Amino acid sequence: MNIWESLEIFGKGLLQIGAVRYLASPLVFLAILIGGWIVAHIWAALGRKLTAAGIGWGQTVVPACVHPLHVFFLVTGIYAALLLFPGFEAHTALLAFFTKLYRSCMIILAAWIFYNLASVPYLQLSAVVKRMDVQSNKAVLPIFSKALRFVIIALAALIVAQEWNFSISGLLAGLGLGGLALSLAAKDMLASLFGGIIILLDKPFKIGDWIEAASIEGTVEDITFRSVKIRTFTQALVTIPNAKVVDSAITNWSRMGKRRVVLKLELDAQTPPAALRIVKNAVLHTVKTHKSVHPETATVSFDDLTGAGVLFSVIYYTRTTKWETFLSIREDILLNILQLLEKHHVPLAVPVQQVHLTREQTEQQRCVPIQKVETDGVKKSLDKPL
Repeated sequence: MNIWESLEIFGKGLLQIGAVRYLASPLVFLAILIGGWIVAHIWAALGRKLTAAGIGWGQTVVPACVHPLHVFFLVTGIYAALLLFPGFEAHTALLAFFTKLYRSCMIILAAWIFYNLASVPYLQLSAVVKRMDVQSNKAVLPIFSKALRFVIIALAALIVAQEWNFSISGLLAGLGLGGLALSLAAKDMLASLFGGIIILLDKPFKIGDWIEAASIEGTVEDITFRSVKIRTFTQALVTIPNAKVVDSAITNWSRMGKRRVVLKLELDAQTPPAALRIVKNAVLHTVKTHKSVHPETATVSFDDLTGAGVLFSVIYYTRTTKWETFLSIREDILLNILQLLEKHHVPLAVPVQQVHLTREQTEQQRCVPIQKVETDGVKKSLDKPL
């Protein structure tokens, strides 16, 4: 007797005792698990192919479905094994319970996939987010991700509750009344919330920008739905509610295309006009030919006469907006101007203070006796006889 005849006899014996009915349930469970393992490997290979081809789904949809896919085949295998278990279909209440449980698991798995897709790394690769230009602001994506995940969890919870015959109409009505009471009690918080939405949508600034808002100047460190955190130049961290930020004028210094420099000098009034003209042309040429200055913005002029001399103005714009580089450029041009003044013998004006004395003050000064201060040595020498 060969092996096939032995297996045939063994199978007929199992059929006679009804053991196959009990073996079908675990066999189906194992078959579904093996099929799920094969599908997971095919799915991972598909993701690698899409990524290599430059298709975004290979980096977003495929990784987000990997773990839910494993759980799906596990839950489906258990459910199928229960349905094939002998006598299970006779228990109607138990069958209905496990059917609802299986459907709830499918809803949770679907929500799990969307929850993964709502994470920040996946949103950065999303075509919708790229079209909305949301990724340009570092603060928008985390907040948008948290809000989207909250909505997904809330919808999944409501659908699962409805699946288990819970009345959600009363819950929604209660949430509406509770929301109205909450909005009245927390109107300032809601004002900051809507202010945060306006900031994130309008994008007057982003994290890392140097701004001035609500009389506070510094670098933006964080933007939330409630407040904006600004690090001042004294290294203090100031938290400003969004409502105040939106209601105030916002100056974004980081978005300047160039920086303006206004230099005021007073030259000696005794300088000949010819020398002043030579100095003016030399300074104008120096400023315009500087590599860090917009040449078309440079102006040099004599503005006015003061009590000390001639007011000399130099105005120009630098190409950079970085503070340290801006200071270096301004310092370099100032030193060059001082060298030109020294070269052409044009001194800076010295402030002169004029004192006017009245006749009474003059007479009083004349009447003041002159006091002589004698040292001890001189006094002793005078006391000696000649």
